[in-house]
Amino acid sequence: MSPAARELVSVHLLQPLRGLYRLTRPSLRPAALETGEGLRFRAGAATWSLDQRREWMLARLREMATARARGRSSSRPSAGLRRRAAGRPAAGRDRRIDG
Repeated sequence: MSPAARELVSVHLLQPLRGLYRLTRPSLRPAALETGEGLRFRAGAATWSLDQRREWMLARLREMATARARGRSSSRPSAGLRRRAAGRPAAGRDRRIDG
């Protein structure tokens, strides 16, 4: 298969099918919905002016500062913290090497 044909199959067939698969799996659905929301936000933000971007960034920083002042370290826990909360070691960390 030529590289151009492989790219067409991958981008226009396999990626949309993977997205549909993720939407149908209950365990993957929240992540798939968040991904779609992020892509829509990114597409909309691409047309923002520099002032709009600056205002959005300042608003986000204010949200983070408010969350921190209320005792939360961030609005969402990091992936490593989520893994540790689930009883799994963080990727590449918390693993003991005996020897």
